Amino acid sequence: MRAPVPQGRVSSLADAVRALRPLLSAQGLALGLAGTEETALLPGGPAERGLARCMGAARRQEFLAGRWALRRALDAVGCPAPDISYEGRRPKVPDRTVASLTHSGGTAVALAARRDTCRTVGVDLELHQLPLEAAHLVLTPREAGWLEATAAGDPAAARRLLHTVFSAKEAVFKALAALPGGAASPRTLRDIAVRPVPHGFEAWQHGQAGPVLRTRVRWVAGAVLCWTVLPAAG
Repeated sequence: MRAPVPQGRVSSLADAVRALRPLLSAQGLALGLAGTEETALLPGGPAERGLARCMGAARRQEFLAGRWALRRALDAVGCPAPDISYEGRRPKVPDRTVASLTHSGGTAVALAARRDTCRTVGVDLELHQLPLEAAHLVLTPREAGWLEATAAGDPAAARRLLHTVFSAKEAVFKALAALPGGAASPRTLRDIAVRPVPHGFEAWQHGQAGPVLRTRVRWVAGAVLCWTVLPAAG
């Protein structure tokens, strides 16, 4: 079990993400934030109460922080969701919206947009790095070559690269899985390929005729935040 993140670190991480609000807004995205240290996190209704009832205290607080972050993002696009259940493995949001949720280090981050402006969105926040030994679970053979070349000269840079690619692929995985119309979604992160571009990556799914997703990367208070959005006209 990971040690709890100090409250000051939670607050600074949330503040660093909050500073990205203008950039996100320019992409048509509303930001919602919540922290597990908030004392007034209560279930929004019977669906959330039922889900939270069987959880331990720490997991319950993390779950509720995620629901509150998502609720705040949906409120910001004018589509409130007082009680958020699940639809498959994803939170069920109003039909007029798309949204994505992530949490790490006691901070929950949600992005939401109206469906008439955005086909899908994905977000991922990662505070803790993966060990290099786990790279085979994330990288394609071509990407593994990047990592090997980087590790030969700078192991710390290689860990940072793996951290970033992992988070970017997590965001893309969520976005592809939420695409409407029954589009095939990736089974693992290795089904997603990336190539570096300024400020992030372009990503796509192997063997599919689907979209290429531009994925933004930002380092915030020692964590990496990645998000991707596919405009309705994309």
